[in-house]
Amino acid sequence: MNYRSAILSLLVLLACYVVLYLFLGYWRAEPLWADGPGYVECGRMFFQEYFKVHPTRPFGCALVFGWPFLWSREGAGLDAFVSVVQFGFWLGSVVSLWRILLIIHPTYAHWVALLYGLNAGALVFSRQINSETPFIFFTAFALFAWLRHCQSRSKRWLVASFALLCFATLIRPSGQYFVAGLLLLALVRGFYHFFRERKFNTLFVPGLLALIFCLTIGMRVAQMNRTYGVFSMTVIQDFDLYVYLAGYSELWHHPDREARGAAWKEQSELRWRELADIRDSSGYAASTRYARFAFFQRLREAPSQVFITYCRNIFSNSVAPSFYIARLDADAASQGMAVRLLQFISRLQNMLYSALVLVVIPFWMMKKAGGLRSWIKAVTRSFAPLETDAPGSGGASFWLMGWFFGLYIILTGAIAFAAGDRLHLPVVPFAVVSAYAILYGGKNRLFSNN
Repeated sequence: MNYRSAILSLLVLLACYVVLYLFLGYWRAEPLWADGPGYVECGRMFFQEYFKVHPTRPFGCALVFGWPFLWSREGAGLDAFVSVVQFGFWLGSVVSLWRILLIIHPTYAHWVALLYGLNAGALVFSRQINSETPFIFFTAFALFAWLRHCQSRSKRWLVASFALLCFATLIRPSGQYFVAGLLLLALVRGFYHFFRERKFNTLFVPGLLALIFCLTIGMRVAQMNRTYGVFSMTVIQDFDLYVYLAGYSELWHHPDREARGAAWKEQSELRWRELADIRDSSGYAASTRYARFAFFQRLREAPSQVFITYCRNIFSNSVAPSFYIARLDADAASQGMAVRLLQFISRLQNMLYSALVLVVIPFWMMKKAGGLRSWIKAVTRSFAPLETDAPGSGGASFWLMGWFFGLYIILTGAIAFAAGDRLHLPVVPFAVVSAYAILYGGKNRLFSNN
């Protein structure tokens, strides 16, 4: 490994960050835009109201961003704190990805990590207070821990990977079903070996994973149920199903895209106001039940239109540029050309990484497997490390699991749209790792099954 090239790549990344920060007015961008106030309020409630839970933001967000409220009633220095923390998470995700690529194949690891770090949307977005940047860091770190488990078969790395995923879910709740599925798989395997071997130690790791799950995701659900009467990690997912997915599916009768967009903007404002009125009068439990009932009613009435809207959301999220970049142009008209160029780059990058997960990698696997049935079997082998204890096994399973998680993020994020490339930013490291393992993993004994 040429560490001189790795250091050069890191310096290039830092130089790009400095250019955005200083010369493009990056430092003037308001970090509390869009969902920012919700994260701020989450941190304030957690640290100043005796760990009170926020209805839409889990306490992982508070533990990441809320510390200024511990020593200041007004959260003094919050902007600077957010900038430093987000920069650290962004840089940490680059280093985590570099370490993964280094294990797969060291020759090109630093160059691919550099390309990942130069993602225009992620660079600009790391200035904002958001859940995506820390979520990317913890999931990338979890992927690194999973790779170390595939290498050594060490249960400590398996537990560490699961714990990191659980904490990442406390930052961005959309990962809850994936984590719950992993826990269920571990429990099934543990009880299978227990009944076959009659050894209690086969239940130790599954039991430890269940304990971690209960102390993180389970605790959040219990807090939400006790405080708001909602048995879920957050209310926002039900609201999004009602406003974005069910709402837009009712507008296909409009003749063109612009008419639908204008109608949806008006309709979404009415629906958010409607949910707020129900919440104010009857609480979050009533508004959540209403949103969920309305969505499933719409799904029963017009399943094809809901499905078309869902597919449309996947496409929209996959080709959109970062609208956060446009905010760099707020105070200086002369920067318009640079901002438009960055937006164009962010669109191309979003299309590339989304296409890798949605099209390129599945078709490559299907072609290599020789058919759809064999392709499905190959995907199921992503869980092979849970079925073997041989050190150094499971290389193919490692990158398949990474691809599967990236696909999961795309499919669960498609209930919403109009967020630029934001919803697909967490997919990028998994797309990079999967593609890199396909191209260069065969030269590594761990990935010889590729």
